[in-house]
Amino acid sequence: MQVYHIASHLQVSDYGILSIARDIYATQGLKGFWKGLSINYIKVAPATGISFMTFEFLKEIFHIK
Repeated sequence: MQVYHIASHLQVSDYGILSIARDIYATQGLKGFWKGLSINYIKVAPATGISFMTFEFLKEIFHIK
């Protein structure tokens, strides 16, 4: 659903979450719901680190305990 407008090769008749879920299951099976999960895990650690670092840095700047 996130890339539907830029991915012209996707042929989805109904643009709803249940329709998309049915299409994923029909074309890719149960594994299709977890496609891309491993790369998501890789990006979570740096993103979380940056968030905590920014939070602590801003606490120091604004003198918040």
